[in-house]
Amino acid sequence: MFAKNTNREVRLSLILGSMTIFLLAGSTPAQNVTTQHNDAARTGANTGETVLTPSNVNANNFGKLFYYVVDGYVVAQPLYMANITMGAGTPQAGTKHNVVFVATEHDSVYAFDADGNLGPNSKPLWQITLLDSAHGVAAGATATPVPASDMGETDLVPEVGITGTPVIDPATNTIYLVGKIKENGVALARPARTRHCDGSRKIRWAGASGGVGSR
Repeated sequence: MFAKNTNREVRLSLILGSMTIFLLAGSTPAQNVTTQHNDAARTGANTGETVLTPSNVNANNFGKLFYYVVDGYVVAQPLYMANITMGAGTPQAGTKHNVVFVATEHDSVYAFDADGNLGPNSKPLWQITLLDSAHGVAAGATATPVPASDMGETDLVPEVGITGTPVIDPATNTIYLVGKIKENGVALARPARTRHCDGSRKIRWAGASGGVGSR
């Protein structure tokens, strides 16, 4: 069970299980988390915290609220953006949400409501896979995540998909990521500009490189 990049952001925390995302929260919303460990220096710090302290983050006031199930292991750190209005074509178009973005080793990207999983929020706000023709795979091709055995992997099993934490450009609310796929027997690593945070944009591939063995 992977927990490599557990995000201990003081207002929004995620415990990463094999296929389950657990959300824990205090009483106030989190700051935006747009890159691994919060900033380019990878400090993991929220220097703007004014409410939560070691004394009030405890079992009585801070704990698991709900969880979501995803389709693969989560190694990339989930990201967070507040007050995102869902775009056209999404199940809750026009509604505003605080959103957690989760990428999996099965080459999927999910957007979940960060505040609750009841009613319409029991399902993803939007979800895409890198394994279909709508998101970069050649028409008629067969695509899967890269089997761990192809790469000699023993840590990331049974498959390697999106491992690195995506990045959100807050100026444009665009998500960038790299996913590994095996298309018609050929392993590819493709940098991608994926959807707008509101789910309204299709993935646009920035390029592709063949071969496996590094990440």
